[in-house]
Parts: sequence; C-alpha cells; structure tokens
Amino acid sequence: MEAKLLDVKNLNVSIGKTHILKDVSFSVSKGEVVALIGANGAGKTTTLESVMGFNKTQSGSVLFHKGEQETDITNMATEKIVSCGLSLCPEGRQIFASLSVHENIVIGSYLRKNNAEVKRDQDYVFSLFPILYKRQNQKAGSLSGGEQMMLAVGRSLMSKPTLLLLDEPSLGLAPLMVEKIFSLLQQIHKDGTSILLVEQNAAKALDIADRVYVLEVGRVAMSGTGTEMKNNKEVQKAYLGIV
Repeated sequence: MEAKLLDVKNLNVSIGKTHILKDVSFSVSKGEVVALIGANGAGKTTTLESVMGFNKTQSGSVLFHKGEQETDITNMATEKIVSCGLSLCPEGRQIFASLSVHENIVIGSYLRKNNAEVKRDQDYVFSLFPILYKRQNQKAGSLSGGEQMMLAVGRSLMSKPTLLLLDEPSLGLAPLMVEKIFSLLQQIHKDGTSILLVEQNAAKALDIADRVYVLEVGRVAMSGTGTEMKNNKEVQKAYLGIV
C-alpha cells in the first residue's frame, strides 16, 4: 500500500451541545479513492468539514502527509489547509450563481501565484468538462444541476489539491448525469488526485472506492475494501436495498 496521505485519529467534534463525531478514525493513502457511507445524520459531512477546519475539534488529530513532510492540520485555518493540498467540493455545490462560469473557476485558484500553472490547470479543467469551456461566459446560475456540479468540481481542482474531498456529488442529479460525474471522478483519480468521497448513493461509491468506512451515529461501524463492503450482508441490506 502507498504511504498515508491523510490520517484522522480519534476525532471528537460537537456542534452546539450535540456530540456529532465520536472517536472517528480513518485514513486515505496516496492514490486511493476512500468512501464514507452512512445514513443521513451519521456524521459524514461533519467529518469532511472538520478535516477542512470548519468545525472545531475537541480531541483527536488530523494529520496530512506531503512527501516526507507530516503536517498536523487539526483546527488549522481552512485557507492554510487548502494551501497544504486539500480541497473540498461541498454538498449543494455552492457555486457563485451571479458570476460567470470562468469567474467561478478563477476563484478556485485564489491562493496560487504562478499564473502559467494556473492557466495550465484551467485548461485541464476545461478538457475534463468541455461544456464549461463552451459556457464560460454564462452566469453560473444558468447552468443545469449537472453542469453546476461539474463547475463545483472544476473550481475545487483549481487549488491543485493532492486530496480532493467531495460531499454528495450525485445529490439531486438525474441517473445519466450521476454516471457521467462518477466517470469524471475516476478520470480525475487516474490523473493523480486522491479522493475522499461522501456519497448517499452507496452503490456508486462502492463501485469506485478502494476502501470504505461505514459511519453510524458518529462512529465508524465497519470498514473494508470496496469489494468487501459490497459483499457484506449488513451493507447490502442497509445501503444497497438487497435483502
């Protein structure tokens, strides 16, 4: 197995008075797609947001490895976490509807200084999503749901992440668009970006994940390879509709 990229150890997070994450531990190795699955309210989104510094961690640690260097990013400012090499594509896309497609993509590179590299990565995003190139001067709010999802992923890639975190990329999309988005995620992975995926559509997540963690009420209840989880009777019954 490749070296660890992200190592989350015994994470405890409360929002208000509610203890959401309870000793959550998982890891992502370089070159992996890792999926977190679970019912609504299991703590999946909170996990991603806590890794990205949006929520204060009471205890536990989040370590990120780049080459030989290990950085403790627990409770670090989100901007610094992004500059370390992590990027989150949030649930609900959260694009800037009144700005153009091109402006949304440029916003994703706001921490970067090398204009030539930014231009190269912009060309890469447009090669992945040709429809965005065609519509780059349109207002982002005029795009279809699927196109907005592509834009959100493209914007996340513009910070040049080593690890891309995705929160519910298939949410609200038609089945054909879900297929397209997951095919593009596989391409992004093949091009060298590791992925941490939260996905309600467990069947799609299990199809592309190297490893899977099942979250139940804020705890890791099970983990294994994508194949192991696909063949697990409890997972089949709870998340795949197989009785």
